[in-house]
Amino acid sequence: MELRHLLSRLPPPLGASPLVPVRRSYVNGTQTTVLLEPDTDTRRIPERFIHDIWAYRLYDPRRLRTMDGEEVTVLDPGSANRDQGPDFLRARLRIGDLDWLGDVEIHFASSDWHAHAHQADPRYNSVILHVTFVADFWTGRLQRNDGTTMKEVALRPALAMPLRRILSLLSRADEETLACGRRWPEISEELFRGWLRRLAKEKLAERCSLMSSLLPLAGSPEELLYRELMRGLGYSKNSDAFYDLACRVPLRMLRTAGSRTAVEALLFGVAGLLDHPRDKGLAANATPGESAEYCHQLSSAFDRLNSGLVLSPMSRLNWTFFRLRPSNFPTLRLAQAGGWFDPGRILNDRTVERLLEAVGAPHPLRELRACLQSTPSEYWRTHLRFGKQSTEQERPLGRERIDNLVRSTILPFLLMIARQSSNAGLARSVYQIAGDLPPQQTEVTKIFAGLGVPPQTSIECEGMHQLYQTRCSRSGCLGCPVGRQLLRREIQTSVPANAV
Repeated sequence: MELRHLLSRLPPPLGASPLVPVRRSYVNGTQTTVLLEPDTDTRRIPERFIHDIWAYRLYDPRRLRTMDGEEVTVLDPGSANRDQGPDFLRARLRIGDLDWLGDVEIHFASSDWHAHAHQADPRYNSVILHVTFVADFWTGRLQRNDGTTMKEVALRPALAMPLRRILSLLSRADEETLACGRRWPEISEELFRGWLRRLAKEKLAERCSLMSSLLPLAGSPEELLYRELMRGLGYSKNSDAFYDLACRVPLRMLRTAGSRTAVEALLFGVAGLLDHPRDKGLAANATPGESAEYCHQLSSAFDRLNSGLVLSPMSRLNWTFFRLRPSNFPTLRLAQAGGWFDPGRILNDRTVERLLEAVGAPHPLRELRACLQSTPSEYWRTHLRFGKQSTEQERPLGRERIDNLVRSTILPFLLMIARQSSNAGLARSVYQIAGDLPPQQTEVTKIFAGLGVPPQTSIECEGMHQLYQTRCSRSGCLGCPVGRQLLRREIQTSVPANAV
């Protein structure tokens, strides 16, 4: 959207559009109530603009308070959600004296909560703060689907600068993703690529430390790896749901299930994906015969298994299909996970031993890939989700997904094993395998490629992600040798030669 067009849609300055008395048809007994509401002539600004104000923290933190006067400290605004559900996920806030972890929903006015029917959607029960640009009649009166109220803040009174100045800053931020982008030709390529290699090791070490911290919760290395493989299989949009499922259905339960059908019944049943008519092959577009029989087998097997286990199924709302490629549908991914429990496969038995044997083989990356190979059961040759037939084809776990699992799960896990056993040789093998993986092309690597430094190895890809996530996106230029080098040059050119 053009800057001029956005400027034309901005409301008047704050002092020119106060809350004004508006006489409405609200009657209390025999008296008409006068309400304070925003002037109806105030033009709405794009919600995306309000998202950017929140994300870039373009407000005065000293003036950020809830409608009932509690001070709000934003420790982390959360990550922007491009799919269904709240606008920012996993935000960390301090409201009053309490720290909160949850989601943030953003609107122009509080009444938009009802206009979008969020009060009827359980996905918004995780909202810990409703951020509105202007206050209206509904401010302070909103409820979640579970009947509880939530804290609210109005951003407009807390803005750190005039709206037009904010919009100018945001338009430049969109054009220049990296603060050092314009001066990139001044940066030594040797310095940059050496920095990427160190950052890749930093990222791998951080992931290893995270796994070590989760080990006590899992109870054993094999249980931990199972949970993390499931998390990785869910990709970004369903990773939390896959991890939750793995915690509900422990590894030992799937290992003793006895058959692929029983494994799939447990996974799909506890996932909450067998409680809908479509999932039982009864939908209007359901395919007859074999499809209905398969769905009935899963439902019957789950009812039989669960009668003695009393497992608690998840909600269907935990799973995201929206804006996913069909190959990433959680139904297909769960079917592929079932293949890991076939005899001789990675999660069937001897999980850690199989990985160590693969690392010690002449071609360790090839052997690790073989460990993770999986082909779903026959039903999924013609289906991507229950009850809806698709073109028949083999749907094994793809090379790209397997490589991502090796990169993000297997290697950090092996590094954890190496550290626990003081096995320096295993640690060296982990770093060697990381370098053998092919480079990825992601939105982050495209940014650096646009500056003339495309990643040459998987190590550099990982380094770019670590650099962007921990420095560039957080204005952490002083924590980066590239930023420090440019800053020193700026100081040298700005300070006169005879200055003390």
